[in-house]
Amino acid sequence: MKIGDKEITKEMLEKASACKTAEELAALAKENGVELTVEEAEAYLANQEKGKLTGEELDAVAGGHKVMKPGGKHKGCFLTTAVCEYLGKADDCEELTTLRAYRDEWLAKQPGGKELIDEYYEIAPGIVRAMKESPNYSELCEELLSRYIRPCLALIAEGRNEECKRLYIAMVRYAEGLVSAAA
Repeated sequence: MKIGDKEITKEMLEKASACKTAEELAALAKENGVELTVEEAEAYLANQEKGKLTGEELDAVAGGHKVMKPGGKHKGCFLTTAVCEYLGKADDCEELTTLRAYRDEWLAKQPGGKELIDEYYEIAPGIVRAMKESPNYSELCEELLSRYIRPCLALIAEGRNEECKRLYIAMVRYAEGLVSAAA
C-alpha cells in the first residue's frame, strides 16, 4: 500500500497498530517519511478500536477523497472525477451523473456488483493519486476519456450495461497497470 509516494510495509502497519496515542502514531509516520496529521492519527486510532477500517475511513486517513451521499450511497467516482476535474467540469456534470446512476441503480444490484464497487473504492484513490503525480497526467486523462469513459457513456445510453461494466473494469485494470509500471 502507498500513501503519497511512500510505500507502507506490513511491518510499518504492525507498528502503527501498536501505537496508543495519536501523537505516537504521528511521530512514527514522520520517522518513516509519511505525512500524517495528529487529527488523521486520531481518526485512525478511533477506528482501530472498532476493528477493520472501512474503505471510506481508510481513504480519510490516507488522504483520499471518498464521499458518501446521504443514505449511504457512494458519491465519489474517482477515475471519472479526476478526468472531469482535468476538463474543468463540475461534480454534477453529465458524465459523473450518468456513471453514478449506472453504478447505484444497475451495477450495485447485479450479482457481485457491490463487491466490485467495494474493490474499486479500495484501489481507485491510489490510482488517481499516482495519476495526478505523473508528468503525463493530461495525456492519461485524455486517453481514459476517449478510450473508456465516452464509450462507457454510449453503452449506457444504448442499454448495454454488461458491456459498459466490462469496459470500465478494463479501464481500471489499465490505469492500475500504468501506475504499477511507473512505481
